[in-house]
Amino acid sequence: MPTISNTSFNVKFDLDGTPTLVLTDTTTSPPAGLVGIFEIIQPDGYVRTGNINSPDIPSAGSSFSFVLTLDASGQVQRGSYTIKYTAAAPGYLSTDFTRNFQFQYAPASLVMTNQFDVFTPKLEYIDSTAYQISNYNNTAVTRAWTAVSTPTGTITGTTATLDVKFSNQYWDANYTITLTSSLVYTHQTYSWLTVEETITKTVSTYAETPPTVSQIISLIVLLKNTLENQVDTVNEFAQTRNDFEYAQTLFTHIVDRIKIVNTTGIFRDLSDLIAVLHNYQIPTYVPLNAPIAPYNLTPLFPGAVWGNITGTITAQTDLINYIASQINAGKYVVNVGNNIATSFTVTHSLNSLDVDVELYENATGETVIADVLRTGVNTISVSFASAPTTNQYRVIVNK
Repeated sequence: MPTISNTSFNVKFDLDGTPTLVLTDTTTSPPAGLVGIFEIIQPDGYVRTGNINSPDIPSAGSSFSFVLTLDASGQVQRGSYTIKYTAAAPGYLSTDFTRNFQFQYAPASLVMTNQFDVFTPKLEYIDSTAYQISNYNNTAVTRAWTAVSTPTGTITGTTATLDVKFSNQYWDANYTITLTSSLVYTHQTYSWLTVEETITKTVSTYAETPPTVSQIISLIVLLKNTLENQVDTVNEFAQTRNDFEYAQTLFTHIVDRIKIVNTTGIFRDLSDLIAVLHNYQIPTYVPLNAPIAPYNLTPLFPGAVWGNITGTITAQTDLINYIASQINAGKYVVNVGNNIATSFTVTHSLNSLDVDVELYENATGETVIADVLRTGVNTISVSFASAPTTNQYRVIVNK
């Protein structure tokens, strides 16, 4: 009797749920009535043997699933596997086909990056996992995100970034964030060896509305009062002074970064400031379960509100334009010279005698000296020895 030619099978480690070895017959042009059994030798020496009277493969192309014996740590055993496939069919001799391989697969660990900016506001979680596994190629990752909170219910997503927005707003709330990633890996040498895996990770976090500028200033004032009450306490005074100076530095740094539209990582700076102001203890978070509004800088910059719901920097023209106007509000520039006059009155409208005046020649950029007289809180007089040509000089008045 002939043997069964082209006998073969694929090997899949199915790590979704209970780790299972899935063996699928791939015999080319199998004879009618083909059945088969498997002998499986795991790295620890455990041997599983099939019975042809109750075949593992009841027909060509079907699969057999075997629950793997795990190692002492509860993981899939790594090391040398030997799997022998015995195929049988009426009118044919039983035929053996064996695969020997080393299984050294190490699953990826999910990395979820918190990208919370409560100033803009914008709340995101990013899948930062390195899915590359040594000696394996992987297919595209299939992701399933969920973000659960009291005000938002369940928010879902399937891309690498989860935007935690609900009803076009971001919310001050506790969040439970879960990422489930499903992957299929194919061995780079053994094309018949695959690993199918679903990995899940859950984190708990919160997004807290930042305290207002006025609230922060009040806390700094309280710290300053504490400092003043400790003038004669030596050790306590030194520590409190350091805390006060650190709080001032952090507060100035935060405000300066907000003013120049740079809030990357600023939430960490705010957390540090709040910790200092509460004796290095982060206050217990109590969710408001309410929308987080764009940060309001009105106490320091009247009329300026930070950001908008989209978080698009270019759309934040309210603050950008206001800062620009404040910068320009402290300076006045004008060209002088008409080929006739030697003295010019400059109206700067800065409402102060305490102004600095600089002049330079437009053609060369060279600073020039002239007689300057402050004739009022809003005007100065600039005089030259001879009449300058038309717009020869530029006058800069800084408050």
